Amino acid sequence: MLDLNPVYNYYSTVYMPSTQTKYDSHKKSELKNIYNNMVKVNTKSPLFKFKVNNHMQDYAIGLKSAAIGLKNFSEYLSDQEEDAFSKLTSVSSDPRKLTGSVITTDYKSLPDSLSFTVDSLAKNQINSGVLISSSDLDMAPGAYSFTISSGLRDYSFNFNVREHDTNLGLQQHIASLINRSSVGVDAYVDKQSSKSRLILESDDTGTENLSDDNLMFNISDDDGRPNGIVSTYQLNNVIQYPDDAAFTINNTPMTSSSNSIAINKMVEVELQDSFSEPVTLSFVPDTEDVLNKVKDFTDSYNRIIDIAEDNADSQRGAKKLLHEVKRITNRHISSLEAVGLTVGADGRISTDDALLAQSVQNGEVKGLFSNISGFKNDIEAKTMDISLDPMNYVDKTVVTYPNPGHTFANPYVPSIYSGMLYNYYI
Repeated sequence: MLDLNPVYNYYSTVYMPSTQTKYDSHKKSELKNIYNNMVKVNTKSPLFKFKVNNHMQDYAIGLKSAAIGLKNFSEYLSDQEEDAFSKLTSVSSDPRKLTGSVITTDYKSLPDSLSFTVDSLAKNQINSGVLISSSDLDMAPGAYSFTISSGLRDYSFNFNVREHDTNLGLQQHIASLINRSSVGVDAYVDKQSSKSRLILESDDTGTENLSDDNLMFNISDDDGRPNGIVSTYQLNNVIQYPDDAAFTINNTPMTSSSNSIAINKMVEVELQDSFSEPVTLSFVPDTEDVLNKVKDFTDSYNRIIDIAEDNADSQRGAKKLLHEVKRITNRHISSLEAVGLTVGADGRISTDDALLAQSVQNGEVKGLFSNISGFKNDIEAKTMDISLDPMNYVDKTVVTYPNPGHTFANPYVPSIYSGMLYNYYI
């Protein structure tokens, strides 16, 4: 059996892997249509031979890959189900106080805007130890233990105090013990000049899961030792109690145990600060996503120009390709430039971001890539030609032409490159 692993490994390292999209998969009817087109192309194709070398193969494979990428971005921008132009994003009138993100795909159910005021943010529990000299040691050497009670679970910690330890070193060790244990409490050392203290904060906020004494967590020395770490450093001193966020949405009072709020599974809002003057969260077309996809489209188009120019000296077929691709943009140059896509003298497309964003908003870009657009149809027809038979743009010697009166469909004589495989197909 022929071992194709070396061939596969070579191309997987030479060519950058592409991300597979839904446009790389096809229904049976689509595959049948592609096959029929291949047979149709070969029915009219002459018998030819060409010189096989690595440079020619790289050219043909790179050309087909670029054509597939261009076709995929064109299909995405014209996909009625995906409808990239209907996507909405949220914009806050004051991002320092409130931000939001759209988490639904049912954009029609979103309101035009939401108005917020925030009386108070959700708070976590904070315990602050006493400030003590960092270089001294206020605990006697020996073995100690303490317990943190969080929710319905108790977590026990053991540690040793040695004669050469310091308060600062011991505080840092205790903070490390707590943080490594993932008990829902974050610990850190607050240094102030020559003094330091241990701070404990609960990860959660709000009053949803409080103990009987309205706390997120409790910390205590084991066996009630009067000289333990908790009593010595006064770690059970609560300086902030957990509380819920209090806010209004469209003048309706609400509360939440978190500052991250999901509204009807449509919008996720992050409260950043309290404020009495209303902040508006508006829902507008997501131009950034469309702009990125249009730029991906132009990059793929320019990639075909690059491949053609790079091989124009070695392949006369590359000059033919360059002429055909440039002819498409020249035919639609007025429509392209009207939406912010500028065609240069070299045939490459560049973007005017400001005009392009405006064209996304007013729907002109959507019209350019609609199914009735001449530009979109020309692009997809050309990418189909290239992907079906990139050898059409390779220099070759014709051996015999088909008999124009007696052509027949020969499925066993397709171009050896018309069915090329890619590592992201497998």
